[in-house]
Amino acid sequence: NCKKYAAISPLLEQLKNTPKTIPAIAGSKVLQAFVFRVYYFEKINLLASAGQFEKGRKAAEEFSLELKKHESVISKGHLMIIHYFIAYIYYGLREYDEAIRWIYKILNESNRGAHMDVHSIARILLLITYFDQGNERMLENVLNSNRQFLRRKELYFKTETLLFKNLHRYPKISGRNEQFRFWKRMENELNEL
Repeated sequence: NCKKYAAISPLLEQLKNTPKTIPAIAGSKVLQAFVFRVYYFEKINLLASAGQFEKGRKAAEEFSLELKKHESVISKGHLMIIHYFIAYIYYGLREYDEAIRWIYKILNESNRGAHMDVHSIARILLLITYFDQGNERMLENVLNSNRQFLRRKELYFKTETLLFKNLHRYPKISGRNEQFRFWKRMENELNEL
């Protein structure tokens, strides 16, 4: 993935500069927003996938500063996905509070239609983040919230089904060793999918 980013990075920079070099884009707020969205969507996704979290943080900060200029013409769905990539970057940096902040930007949006999938994966990342943070109180709250969410959802991914089928048992588990065994068993089951 690092090689992929290195190969694509110059192309992304060319894309970012197109509003400066193509008058039709420079004169169109919609086209500028399109270039902005595609640039940051790809850049942040590639950095997160490559595990280049420090560079990802820098891109996330740039994205946040420039977003106000384009936010009104970017779809909520695209913003939610970029927010997920940013949350993942902060999770990778072990900056859990910042990851949680970005996850809640997703969860505070409507979860209807196409956004339902983004909500599902964001809920899973939130669960993992609270677990790694050691925040058992919030972990239990998220588990309860996720159960309610899944009752309203019609389609499940195999991963979701497995996770939430087993996670209802988690609050009843006491002791760190039992919890560790629980998560290890879950990891093994997920790897079998």
